[in-house]
Amino acid sequence: MEGGCCRLIFFTVITVLCGSVFTTTTSENRVDEEAGAEILHQNPVLKKEDKTDGVYEIQDPISDSDSPDPSSSSICSSPSPSPSFLVSSRILSPRSLLAVAEMKQSHPGDDPSLALLLVTVVRREMQGCSLVVAADGGFGASLVLREVVYVNSTENLHRVDWTPSRCGGYVFLLEDPTPLLDFGAEDQHAWDYDGKYVIVGLAVDELDQLTRTKKAKKTEHIVGVAESGREGEYRLYMNLLYWGEGVAWVSTWRRAALSHPHALFPDKISNLRQAVINVVAFDLPPNIIYHRRADGSLYIYGLEVELVRALAQAFNFTINFKEPPPGEMWGAKLDNGSWNGLVGMLGSGEGDLGIANKYITSLYGRLEFEHYSAPYEADRSCYLARMEPPLPLWQSLGLPFQLATWLAILAGLLLSGPVLFSLARATGGASGRDPLGERSITFACVYILGIHFRVPQTLLPSHASTQTLVVFLWMYSIILTTGYSSNLTAFLTVKRQPPSIETIKELRESRLNVFGVGPFFGNSMAQSENPHLRALAERFVSMSSFSDIAQQVLAGRGVMIQSGTFLKYMGDQLTTSRGLPRVRVIKECFSPYSVGIGLQSYSPLIRKFNRVINWIVESGLFRHWHHTTLRQTKKVIGKHDSPRVCKAR
Repeated sequence: MEGGCCRLIFFTVITVLCGSVFTTTTSENRVDEEAGAEILHQNPVLKKEDKTDGVYEIQDPISDSDSPDPSSSSICSSPSPSPSFLVSSRILSPRSLLAVAEMKQSHPGDDPSLALLLVTVVRREMQGCSLVVAADGGFGASLVLREVVYVNSTENLHRVDWTPSRCGGYVFLLEDPTPLLDFGAEDQHAWDYDGKYVIVGLAVDELDQLTRTKKAKKTEHIVGVAESGREGEYRLYMNLLYWGEGVAWVSTWRRAALSHPHALFPDKISNLRQAVINVVAFDLPPNIIYHRRADGSLYIYGLEVELVRALAQAFNFTINFKEPPPGEMWGAKLDNGSWNGLVGMLGSGEGDLGIANKYITSLYGRLEFEHYSAPYEADRSCYLARMEPPLPLWQSLGLPFQLATWLAILAGLLLSGPVLFSLARATGGASGRDPLGERSITFACVYILGIHFRVPQTLLPSHASTQTLVVFLWMYSIILTTGYSSNLTAFLTVKRQPPSIETIKELRESRLNVFGVGPFFGNSMAQSENPHLRALAERFVSMSSFSDIAQQVLAGRGVMIQSGTFLKYMGDQLTTSRGLPRVRVIKECFSPYSVGIGLQSYSPLIRKFNRVINWIVESGLFRHWHHTTLRQTKKVIGKHDSPRVCKAR
């Protein structure tokens, strides 16, 4: 960081690992390049008191005549060293290197050129980084470490700020590569994957072996310093990451300078140089759709396929699609703690990316085997149920009115006949009885029934009271029959579906089984706080393919649980010969999830991939690909059968 401060931490700890002794040194110094701060005149020289614990103390300082020139270049300058940490003010200044050069080299690390090389690398490539220097016992007496003070107790280490910094630099001075190789092959956690590493003391083949370890193969910046065979000359090699296997020469240190101005820690992600990136995927419309062409070739398209192709274009890599073993799909956790399927392939390194509408979750320790990109979509877990057949048309005759209305009409029909007959019999006058009163009560009931069916009547009442009642009945019947006819036309035009399951509670009460691919959704329901979901988890049945589950759903034996996006697409494909839907998605869903790309744990691709993915989401490209995929699928289905995963039989 130009014009700023460089925070450097040097620490040395003696530990025993695989029979080797590791030494770590710590000090904290600050650099102010603009001010050109004066280097301390005191030059601590270490004296080893005890070989077993590696404790050092400060001897008498070098005389003023030997103190370095303030104008000479140095990495850091600092105030007086802290007594509690026994911190040195610098590593090696050019002035002290001259004194080192005059001394007899009794150790491979006593080459003053090596010290100057490390100073140059740190100053050039690690400005603004927290720096860690680690050395094994073989470099314990090296002049390179002559001015690095050892921490003499764990109490001092507790005072060190171990907070990860934005930029971390690590220098390893190793005579024996075994501890570092073993450490690189261990678990993935204790490592700074974004740090810059300089390895001194390893041969080229040992550097190549290091880059293939579990940790180093996911680290972008590793530089190895190897002796060239000439005095004071060293060859620098860098790891290739995705560019190739092993290491490649990048520069040579001779005559106190690097032979080439190449960056020692170049950006290896922005341009992957057509590196082959293995993408694990399987048929999962509309995210990933397999289509077999007439010539037998397989064409893969879909939402996430377009996303990966956009990333390949942005980062210049070649896509190689891989499929999980049959039936494994996303994968499940095995009894030995490992995973199969897509998650297992990412964890074992067989795949670099995984796409299959992957929910971002840490369920059952997935983060030990895979990490995720930035989310680009949101989805929910839903249920797909069979579409019940519509009600028979003859049942439409009773649909225009509610049950209570029908009961009221029936009661009025039964009562109006006797009332009309009684009123006609009771009516008298100069003209005699009403004609309706001279007939039987049965005739009166049939007369009323005819009015309800709007049948013209030849016998008319003669008295005012019976005429009023009949007029009222005619008006009532006209209104009733007109409303009934109108509603009946509507019900005959639109087919009516029977009452169906729309909530999770109703699904639980239905006693239907819940089918899904893999154990994920069953585990998700079992861990829910919703008692209805926990009850459904007990009826969860895992199956190996979507087509088998579709047959169970169409037979009415249960429902399918899957992402809402997939179920909506599948519902559009499972139709009758006349294009009518055979399945439907239940309205109530649960557990909203973010969707992202799966990557290997601590993959160096994540950071830069996330930036491009966010651009794609913000630009609306993902929604555009969604519509494009649906249109393309309609064209494919118009010429061929529907995709096999959703094909109804």
